[in-house]
Amino acid sequence: MSITRKAGALALAAGLAAGVPSAAQADRGDHVKAPTRIASKLKSAERALERAQDRADDGETAGAVSSLAASRRHLASATGSAVKRVAAAASTGEAAAAAVTRTDHRIVGGAAAILDGAGEDVSTAATTTIDAALDGRDRIVAAIAALGEDDKADYADVLDRIVEHADDEIDELAETAADDELTDAATTALGEAATQIAATRTAAQAQLDAIEGADEADDEDTGYPTDDSGYPTDVADRPSGDRGDCPRPGGRPHGPRPGAGQQQPADDLPAGSYGT
Repeated sequence: MSITRKAGALALAAGLAAGVPSAAQADRGDHVKAPTRIASKLKSAERALERAQDRADDGETAGAVSSLAASRRHLASATGSAVKRVAAAASTGEAAAAAVTRTDHRIVGGAAAILDGAGEDVSTAATTTIDAALDGRDRIVAAIAALGEDDKADYADVLDRIVEHADDEIDELAETAADDELTDAATTALGEAATQIAATRTAAQAQLDAIEGADEADDEDTGYPTDDSGYPTDVADRPSGDRGDCPRPGGRPHGPRPGAGQQQPADDLPAGSYGT
């Protein structure tokens, strides 16, 4: 294990001992709202990725490749469960989708970090892991797209976060390709991954725009026909107590009272007057 990783492990242990959440603990806390089975699989996927990073740093090629395969396996299991919940419009669907796509994002970044100076076998395993995370996220986006309008609106926050993740990943992969020592195959794979991420971002943003457009339309819809000013055209459809010039009982029409807008002293008002 590198000195940096040892320091991080000590910091995490200190945080646990003191009962104060470290940054890593807070990050892991994101899984708390997800269904237990999915949260467990996602934690296993992230732990396997961490082992792969350590083993790659230590030159343990076979171990790194094996750990990356384990990470993909756990992630695939969690993704499958989340997709089923989303497709069924289950009450746990939103939390499951949020947790899975959040882990997808972390795995993309973690696997990309392994590529620097890695040999062909580890590079292939790492880029395969990136592809698996991106494909899994696309399954979530497609499942959300297949929902009805009302159910889809529940996933606005998930889609918004996917867009943010995609922006970060495109920048991160560009920096990796520019700064790190990569195999030719890894460089090509990162370019393909960036293209896929951009397409995912476009799809998620389109759904988010549609949700927001529907919300705005609902806000503007009064439920009855209106004229250009937005006022009901049919007296019968106007809100209770607002019937325009229809006469009240007793023959006095609605609308401005005689002298409305002209302040009169209360003592000078005729008997029975409404005042101003």
